[in-house]
Amino acid sequence: MKWCSEVGIICPKIDYPAFFEGGLVGGRVNSPIEHREAWLFVPLKVMISVDKCLADPKLSVFYYQNPVFFCKKKSNEWE
Repeated sequence: MKWCSEVGIICPKIDYPAFFEGGLVGGRVNSPIEHREAWLFVPLKVMISVDKCLADPKLSVFYYQNPVFFCKKKSNEWE
């Protein structure tokens, strides 16, 4: 959460971490979220995109070596 705060990610209606039965950890809504209301705000500078992956020397290698992971076809269409 410290990193999220530092880069400008905000989620005003979600409390994280929230602890549940059985040791589960997740997020908990702290007030009602209306229909079509945004509840998570992520700055573009920290979003992962195809363009950013292709611009990164290490990620672009993975991208080009594994095109099946990044195509729009369903896996059963490759058989």
